[in-house]
Amino acid sequence: MGRYKFVVFTKPIEGREAEYNEWYDDQHVPDVLNVPGFVAAQRFRLASDQRMPGPLEWEYLAIYEIETDDLKESLAILA
Repeated sequence: MGRYKFVVFTKPIEGREAEYNEWYDDQHVPDVLNVPGFVAAQRFRLASDQRMPGPLEWEYLAIYEIETDDLKESLAILA
């Protein structure tokens, strides 16, 4: 069985970060982990000290662990 990492960068709509985090943690991550092959998820917020000056396209990173013999199928179901 193959093991994979699926990396997702995101940025919430300005002024709606709390709503975004609640949705991501309480709905989206459980939904993704119900997709066959997706076995774990981690989320990170980039610390301001780690960033270059100026606006960035993303502020959050999610790393999903996938264990499957058919990665293409797992990603198709996710989509």
